[in-house]
Amino acid sequence: MVLADVALERANAAADRLGEPGRFSGERVDASSRPELVELIGRIRPDAVLNACDPRFNEPIFDACFEPGSPTWTWR
Repeated sequence: MVLADVALERANAAADRLGEPGRFSGERVDASSRPELVELIGRIRPDAVLNACDPRFNEPIFDACFEPGSPTWTWR
């Protein structure tokens, strides 16, 4: 599972607190940047994207998930 934040240190600290190295990792992404989100989603290829940030980031996150070719775009 990947935890992402605009501050990589914060994402890594949250992953470390979960106490399962190798299962959780941190990544840096600006949730207001659709291109950064698309790149991260394409690289990580998640089964799901969960948003736990401020609602103002909903639109770019949803847009990135529904980008044609995104691994999250095809409903399973």
